[in-house]
Amino acid sequence: MTDIPAGWHDDPENTMQNRYWDGLQWSEHRAPKAPSPGTVGTDDPFDPVARAFPLLKKSWLVLLLLGIAMVGALAAAAVSVFVALDQAIEPGLFDIADRVFSADWNPDFDASDRAFEDSITWTWSASSIVLLAAAIVGYGVSLLAGSISIMHLATVQAGTPKT
Repeated sequence: MTDIPAGWHDDPENTMQNRYWDGLQWSEHRAPKAPSPGTVGTDDPFDPVARAFPLLKKSWLVLLLLGIAMVGALAAAAVSVFVALDQAIEPGLFDIADRVFSADWNPDFDASDRAFEDSITWTWSASSIVLLAAAIVGYGVSLLAGSISIMHLATVQAGTPKT
């Protein structure tokens, strides 16, 4: 006779599941163990979202400022690239786009379209290089702001906010 009461207990053959003890012997009935509250891997698909709200409540201002820095840096980088390309390409991006995206554009059969295509030149200038360098810096600032926001959330979650 054993002192173990009938019920669900840790399965002696598999620690990842429970097994039913009928009071005399192990039955063939098995069930996966339920995760403890607050652990990752619960069956609730919205659990990570629910756990994120307290972090956002504590950090919304820092995350908003970092998000503004990220978006601003990416926008500045995009504008820098566009202006650099517009300066480096002759006759200019808008002129090229107007001609190439017209309905009658066909350089394979139209000699004037082919001549226009051949007239496009690429010339590097100091300002184009500076603008492309600014775009690279802007992209780097955006990556840095994103990394800082992740590190900030990790420290808040750990309970040691660094502001």
